[in-house]
Amino acid sequence: MILGRGAGPRYAGLDDIMAVAQPVLSKYGLSVSYSASIEGGHLRAVCTVRKGCHSEKSEITLPVPTQMKVNDTQKMGAALSYAKRYALCAALNITVTDQDVDAHGLDADPITDNQAFALDELLSKLPDNRQRDFMNWLGVKSVGDITASQYPQALKSLKKVVADEGN
Repeated sequence: MILGRGAGPRYAGLDDIMAVAQPVLSKYGLSVSYSASIEGGHLRAVCTVRKGCHSEKSEITLPVPTQMKVNDTQKMGAALSYAKRYALCAALNITVTDQDVDAHGLDADPITDNQAFALDELLSKLPDNRQRDFMNWLGVKSVGDITASQYPQALKSLKKVVADEGN
């Protein structure tokens, strides 16, 4: 099974991996849980796979990103999601071969409010399903997730889609 998101940059996110793994885990009576802690600017995530009273742990420690231009809670959320995914893959010996872009936003500048407004204006001219297709193509969930480096291509493509829809 190919894991990934939309037609844009693809990677296997934690929810993608769990969607495939959960039926197998359930079939064999396995459960997965996580714990996390922060020490000295580093996040430690532990994935525990359990069956009955037996458990195996896999952990990853990584720095909390400082270069993201979002609030501290969002930085922590990005780091935790990334760490949980890698700890789970290590625990279950899962190899993900698609391009790994889930940490691409850690060093990326966000788009400006004016850029977000311009994209929102164009998106509002499209039906909901076309808006979702566009977001999936970019590999984002919302306009606020679009990075400054993605903006020129996003704007150009969105203008074309809106023009094509108008014909």
